[in-house]
Amino acid sequence: MRIGLRCARQLIAVVAVAAIVAGPISAADAAKEQTWYDRITVKGYVQFDAIFPQGNAVAGPYSNLRIRRARPTIIAALDPLTKVQVQVDAGSGKAGSGQSTVLVTDTFAERTLPGFGVIRFGQYLVPFGSEVYEDNAALRSPLELSFAAESVALAERDIGLTLMSSTNPADKTHWTLAFVNGQGF
Repeated sequence: MRIGLRCARQLIAVVAVAAIVAGPISAADAAKEQTWYDRITVKGYVQFDAIFPQGNAVAGPYSNLRIRRARPTIIAALDPLTKVQVQVDAGSGKAGSGQSTVLVTDTFAERTLPGFGVIRFGQYLVPFGSEVYEDNAALRSPLELSFAAESVALAERDIGLTLMSSTNPADKTHWTLAFVNGQGF
């Protein structure tokens, strides 16, 4: 057991050092200087909900227009090879309850390693789940597949370190190796 943990720690250390040492893809990419606002992307969605009193009158003192759910995402490119992403899930309870929640769903840093792949560290959507559904769909019923995926990754997000061959799933070959804590959130 100790030997396995030691090997895993050494592998993580080697990949972390490689990520830090890896330089820009080319001198031309490094020479292009972008302003700070060109390196930040803000995206997301908002769902609204409204309840009005019965009858024809939709205007008046009583209306319950609320933000049912909002999921803004901020992505910042620190350099051509490194990006940071933060995603928040904000929502309100049942109409009129006055309760609301805000959860940080994704917070991770991702570094491209030229000639190797991508390394990601933080809290993010785990790299398995959809593959489980696609690969074993002919072998098992959908109920068993969803149960297995939810048992492995609670809420589909976890904290850990992931090594990927590429972030593009359309590539001919694609592999992912993940070290996660298994707690989910």
